[in-house]
Amino acid sequence: MDNTDLPPGWRLDHDDEGTPQTLVWEERRGPWLLRATCPLWAHYEGPSEVTVTLAGPPGEAPDGGVPVDALRSFPLREIKAQARTIMGRIRLQKVSEEVLGVPLSDLPRRCRTDDDYALWAAAWTLVRRISKTSPVKVLMDHTGMAQSSVSTRLAQLRKRGLIDTDKEGN
Repeated sequence: MDNTDLPPGWRLDHDDEGTPQTLVWEERRGPWLLRATCPLWAHYEGPSEVTVTLAGPPGEAPDGGVPVDALRSFPLREIKAQARTIMGRIRLQKVSEEVLGVPLSDLPRRCRTDDDYALWAAAWTLVRRISKTSPVKVLMDHTGMAQSSVSTRLAQLRKRGLIDTDKEGN
C-alpha cells in the first residue's frame, strides 16, 4: 500500500528499508496544522500522538496560543475510525506477504492443485486470526471475487479438511 491508496489527509512514513512504520493524518485549519500519528506496529489501533502547531507565519496566530476552537475542531473520532481501518489493511497486507509469500490479491482465482488449496487455507487462517472484519468480506475485498465464489471455495476447503469445520467468522 502506498500513499495513493489512502484517503485524503493520510500518508505513510517508512523506515530506511521502505517498511511502513507510521500512519500520519494532517490537515491545515487556518494558521494551525492538526496532526495525528499512529504507529502501525503498536499493540493498539489509533493515534499515539496528536498535535496542533502553528503552520503559518507567527502574525496569523491569535494571542494566547492555540484557541479552544482549534482543539475542538480536531476530528479525533473520525481519525481513530479511519486509522483502525487503514492500519488493519496495511497489517494484513504486510503479514500476508511475509507469511504466505504473496499478497491476498494474488490468491489463485481457480484452485487446480493441492498447493492452490493450501494457499487459500493458509490465507483463511491468517485472516481469521488478525482481521477484525469478516474473513469472507476481507477475502472478497482483496481478491475481487464474489461472495458466492469465496463461500464455495471455503466449502471446498472444509470438505478437504484444510480449515475448521465450524462456520464462526463467516
